[in-house]
Amino acid sequence: MSWWQMLPVVLLAAAVLLVPGGLVLAAAGVRRLNLLALAMPVTFTVGGVVAVLAPFLRLPFSAPTFVGGAIIAAAVALLARLLLVRAAGRMEPHRSGWWPWAVRDVTRGGLAAEGRLPRSGFGRWRGALPVLGWTIGAALIARRLVLGFGQPENFSQTFDNIFHLNAVHHIAVTQSGSSLTLGNLTEASRAFYPAAMHDVVAIVEQLAGVDAAVAMNASVLVIAAVAWPLACMFLVARVVGYRPLPLLVAGALSAGLSGSPYLLIGFGVLYPLMAAMVIAPVALGLVIELLRLSAQRSRSWIAPILAFIAILPGFMLTHPSAVIAVMALTIPLLLARLLLAWRSSPGPQRRAVRTFWTIAVPVYLIVFLIVWLKVRPNLGAAPWGATQTTSGAIGEVAAASPIGAITAWVYLFGTILGLYAIVRWLPSRWWLIACYAIAGTLYVFAAGWGSGALRTFMVGVWYNDPFRLAALLPVTTLPVVVIGVLFALDFLRRRVTGWIRRRRAIAGNAGWMGATVVLVCVALMVVATQGGALAGIQKRIANSFALDADSRLVTPDELALIREVADYVPEDGMIVGNPLTGAAYVYALGDRSTVAPHVFGERSADELILLRHWDEAAFRGDVCPIIEEYNAYWALDFGTELVIPADEDEFRGVDSLSSGLAPDVEVLAQVGDARLVRTTACD
Repeated sequence: MSWWQMLPVVLLAAAVLLVPGGLVLAAAGVRRLNLLALAMPVTFTVGGVVAVLAPFLRLPFSAPTFVGGAIIAAAVALLARLLLVRAAGRMEPHRSGWWPWAVRDVTRGGLAAEGRLPRSGFGRWRGALPVLGWTIGAALIARRLVLGFGQPENFSQTFDNIFHLNAVHHIAVTQSGSSLTLGNLTEASRAFYPAAMHDVVAIVEQLAGVDAAVAMNASVLVIAAVAWPLACMFLVARVVGYRPLPLLVAGALSAGLSGSPYLLIGFGVLYPLMAAMVIAPVALGLVIELLRLSAQRSRSWIAPILAFIAILPGFMLTHPSAVIAVMALTIPLLLARLLLAWRSSPGPQRRAVRTFWTIAVPVYLIVFLIVWLKVRPNLGAAPWGATQTTSGAIGEVAAASPIGAITAWVYLFGTILGLYAIVRWLPSRWWLIACYAIAGTLYVFAAGWGSGALRTFMVGVWYNDPFRLAALLPVTTLPVVVIGVLFALDFLRRRVTGWIRRRRAIAGNAGWMGATVVLVCVALMVVATQGGALAGIQKRIANSFALDADSRLVTPDELALIREVADYVPEDGMIVGNPLTGAAYVYALGDRSTVAPHVFGERSADELILLRHWDEAAFRGDVCPIIEEYNAYWALDFGTELVIPADEDEFRGVDSLSSGLAPDVEVLAQVGDARLVRTTACD
């Protein structure tokens, strides 16, 4: 498959990821940038919630169910909106009470940054600048990912991807994607796993008729290249203002930060957390707006609350640790809201507001501490230590170059100027510096602090892993950088226009010439962001997606054999294999079930016997009855090289295949050293 042949799949993925959420938002009256930025998070809510509800309604989780759920949600939103407008029209103007207030509040207006852009010196071209910014960001991100992936069919040759691709295919073929039961993809391992992203990608696989790897690559391109720049622009519109130039800069510079969206595609691979970090700027922007801290406030208190409620289920069911990160970043925002309440002028209504926030903020802090301590993974699976000294980690935060990346000079100087501009001219935005400091502190503890109780308390939510927290840094770095860049551009523009106005011959052109200089400077900055650290992260992605004889999980020979498995194994057949050798990919890429679709998870007693003793069927009496029950006559021999070290006993039931010591085994197909075999001991 070429990338031109991949284009329809990418467009389909864009439709699946954006249209359902966009339909719901349009029905609710959301427009323009807000609709586009919120579309994917709301789609994840639709997918995640429909997948959870489907088993209770005895419905399959399929494309019709998914689309039906979106249509029902849109109909409810539209009906509620029409009823509220009607109620507001019939309501007495001075009627008191919480319901009349709520009706008037909702019908007064929607989210902030919903109307037309102000001219801001760019005249009729003002609407083109945000589009240009998004286009630059999307094109640069897409280009880098396409180069990193190599071919559309390639997939990340990393440990975590065994689960992610098999989870997508499992949902697609079983039409069951509930986060309450997905677990590790077997009946014995049913447990909670946040599966909203996998649910939506499974719909792409169903509709496109491609394998899970292609569906995932198409979806990742849309999430990273389409949704991430929109999310950054949404956040900057709240922090800086809904103006053409900030949106242009935010969209264009969103493509230059290595932490998001690139790093988690090259490490892990951590697709759900990458997607959740794309949602994080939207969630943070809504929190800023609902706390009335945004540069342009909405006329409604309730609209941002409703928008946040709409994205929250999808956010939580994509990756809870990203939600906790946003909860941490919310603390300075709440403190800023509390300070504003206490500084407001006296009066009965103001006193009530002051009392509310005085109670609400401590309650939030208590709830946050409970969540911080309780909602964290088993740290037995947290081998990550520091990757840097403390001072080095601090430098990486300042230079926007985590995990030892080359210094991103544009972002370094932009951060310095941004922090200076906030302190000097925007002191009311002190909470942005606090958010930046919180994200940076978490990264420093993960990347530059010695192992111990304090480090685990601070970053155990993220497995003590610096890579996961490096992906959070762009969420708080980019708004600061945009402020710094705007400060520099404003200074330059004033100097240029002042110089031009002193020249009579060209004085009349001062406005558009100044704007041109600004746009040229933005273009030069964008070019300057595309080297160094991003070249390194692209190489990391290319290495993990490379399909060659040295691939960590599946070699070209092994993949070719996986593609042939369906010719030898019936649809109800089950294959035994060591997932750590890549044999588990037979499920996602060969469409045949395997005993162990993931490395971890609870196993039934029968599954353990198959995994540990399948090659002993000729002389062990308890193996053949289980082989017959599971129709597990087949096994894949992909050698003994493992992607990560593991318990040697866990999957030893195929070890003797490589050595040729397994009795009563016939070879059905072989490509290079990779073999598909069948036991004849149970015939």
